[in-house]
Amino acid sequence: MRRSGFTLIELLVVIAIIAILAAILFPVFARAREKARQTQCVSNAKQIATGLYMYTQDYDEVFVPFAYGFPYTRLRMPSYDNPNVLVNCPLHSCRWPGLLYPYIKNHQIFRCPSYSGPYVFPCPNATAGPFCEISYGANYGTTAGVLRIACINNNLHNSASLPEIPSPASVAVITDSNGSLLFFNPQEWPFDQNCDTEDNLNDTNTGLGSCSDRTRWYNVAGARRHVDGMSVVFADGHAKWVHYKRFLNDPVMWGSEITPRTPIPNAPQCQY
Repeated sequence: MRRSGFTLIELLVVIAIIAILAAILFPVFARAREKARQTQCVSNAKQIATGLYMYTQDYDEVFVPFAYGFPYTRLRMPSYDNPNVLVNCPLHSCRWPGLLYPYIKNHQIFRCPSYSGPYVFPCPNATAGPFCEISYGANYGTTAGVLRIACINNNLHNSASLPEIPSPASVAVITDSNGSLLFFNPQEWPFDQNCDTEDNLNDTNTGLGSCSDRTRWYNVAGARRHVDGMSVVFADGHAKWVHYKRFLNDPVMWGSEITPRTPIPNAPQCQY
């Protein structure tokens, strides 16, 4: 007599085979989706790089400041009508994303598709305005780093300039971040704790906050979300994916070859 259908054992074998295939293929599909998001993130970084390069050409090869002034209640910016006249500036317009926006004209460019929070400034946010949920951070320092606050009280710090950077193709200016506008330069804030416990590498500074708050991982700079790597904008204007261990271990990438800036006290540009 001919048998129809499957026996229980045969069904269990088929189900087991399907489960094995799913276990093999699902990580592959997830990795493929992440690679697609990584490509979009690098594309965002390239557009930021273009805006950054255009800004430096308009401002005598000096990089955009992290912000125009500190304390933030003193924020001023050059008037669009007369660059020699300083006018009041909202906080969200007077930090680097707002200063680069005229060259980019797309708020979404500042948001990595692989990052969904937490953010220092979630949307909506009166302080951040349209520049909320940003997931790219600047290489920030007071004397080191690349982007600096232009005026701290009455002292001129200003960002680095292109001629000051011996190896611009190797120096990170902007990278993926954990929902922050900056990463604190490791030359001023050395790695001394391991927040990302998946490895044994120190990756942030204890003075910057607790590991329980991911937005305080300033030095990590989102370094592992793109298949163990990050999108980086370099000082020469190119952008690409970089493995996170290079970021953690390469002082040249932080800007170690840049001569530390000595603030100019009571600078005329900061008297306002």
